[in-house]
Amino acid sequence: MEYLSILPATALGYYTFKYATLPTSKLRQKMPNLQIKRLQFFPVIRFQVFGRVIHLHHWFNFSVLLTYAAFANAGILDFTVTKGLMLGGIIQGLTLPRGHMRVISCKCSYCTSLN
Repeated sequence: MEYLSILPATALGYYTFKYATLPTSKLRQKMPNLQIKRLQFFPVIRFQVFGRVIHLHHWFNFSVLLTYAAFANAGILDFTVTKGLMLGGIIQGLTLPRGHMRVISCKCSYCTSLN
């Protein structure tokens, strides 16, 4: 019976991340960019190292957290609704085109010659 609550939570997570994470969405454009030097932590997690920008996607972060929650009693991560929201975020992130899944980007001449 507890697992019936994961379906609406997954749908809610999917649509929430669909409308909140796309760069062209009105909700995303209203979010402030919070950044300290080379680390941007809201609305996306990005950091710059050696001229490269590393972007930690929400679907990757949620995959790590969901795996951790499967093996440990981790407070709020232990709730079925929370697991459903993370599962919806993972599904939404993996449905994006391959070009949006790039983790490391670079503007140096060496990296642009590889692409």
